[in-house]
Amino acid sequence: MSDDKKKIPYDATPITRDYNQAPKASPEKGRGKISAALFIVAIFIFNIVVGASLISLLSRPTGNNNVNNVTYNIDTSSTEAVSVAAGKAKLSAVVIGCGGSNSNGSYSQSNVPTYKELFNTSSKGSGVIFQINKNTNEAYIITCYHVIGNYTAQIFVCLYDSYVPMYATLVGLSQDNDIAVIKVTNPQISSTIATAVTVANSAELIEGDTAIAIGNPQSKGFSVTSGVVSRFNVPVIPYGTTTLITIQVDTAINSGNSGGGLFDSDGNFIGIVESKINSTNIDNVAYVVPSNRVISVAKCLIRTSGQLQYVDADYSVSVAGVRGLTEATDELGRYHRYYKCVINTLRTDSKEYQSGMRIGDELISFSYDGNNVDFVSEYSYEEVKYNITIGTTMQYKVKRGNEELTFSFEVTKSPTLGK
Repeated sequence: MSDDKKKIPYDATPITRDYNQAPKASPEKGRGKISAALFIVAIFIFNIVVGASLISLLSRPTGNNNVNNVTYNIDTSSTEAVSVAAGKAKLSAVVIGCGGSNSNGSYSQSNVPTYKELFNTSSKGSGVIFQINKNTNEAYIITCYHVIGNYTAQIFVCLYDSYVPMYATLVGLSQDNDIAVIKVTNPQISSTIATAVTVANSAELIEGDTAIAIGNPQSKGFSVTSGVVSRFNVPVIPYGTTTLITIQVDTAINSGNSGGGLFDSDGNFIGIVESKINSTNIDNVAYVVPSNRVISVAKCLIRTSGQLQYVDADYSVSVAGVRGLTEATDELGRYHRYYKCVINTLRTDSKEYQSGMRIGDELISFSYDGNNVDFVSEYSYEEVKYNITIGTTMQYKVKRGNEELTFSFEVTKSPTLGK
């Protein structure tokens, strides 16, 4: 992302005073006049003190007739919660620098930049550790395609507890999802306190949930900002004409945050920071690729050695209202807005149709390889489709009228190659 323009949020015109004019001479005053003036001032101050005391007494709470023992405490629980969550999440954060050179020539596996030089490379960003094995000194790291896409042979990362950058190799890229996976193999891994992210289900988020970003804003090193989830299923177009469905947050995001993790109030991973609106008229509107899609893409790239594959469903979905708002839907008593997802097109030669599914069926959930996914929006299958492979058994639960039905079939068609 490009650097934001600095903004002055108020009129900053300086106060000016003229120090060149000689001060005017004060007229002679007699002792009597001075004493009278001091007496008037003393009375004025006395009135102010008495008035302030009366106002203070009148404004105090009077419940329980205990006004003299009232204490006023600042609730720091929210700040402490963010601190605890960030303390967990930051161990999975990495700083990324790509491209560039020093006096020894272009950076490479044998010419790794110093920590200071890392912040002056051609492309700077952030990442999160997806998998780490301290026995084999290996770690897989997720970041954004646009952070490393132009410098795939010159990628360097630095862990949270290290000042020694490491060379990273490319595993795979997905331009349409703006996701990339890189791999580090280095002896530093065995002794680091760094950990892999704990992944949360992004489909269970609601508006107002805590959203903590940890990354490398302004390319100055690790930094934490916090905000809330603003809305869901927001389309953005990072490249060409392909639409990417994102989560909008109001967390402060700046150049260098791209590719970094977004975390919930428990420090669990809920998405990758993708972009923000860069405008003097708009504040704190940023977009995040949801964790369900990120992990699906990352697993596929690792599984296929960088060849993005997926199996598309042979039906399309339309939204027909909202379900799930008649009662609280989680242990905190919060209401989740789940959409009614209805099949509006269905190929008659498809496995779905042959298993018994029909146009007009309301999709409730589907399962594969022991994973169960609720249909909470029209993008529920899109989020995880990169996990579906040939031979996978799919099981769908649908609602037809007042009846709930289950249909199963095995995926046999060839996967689509993505980018």
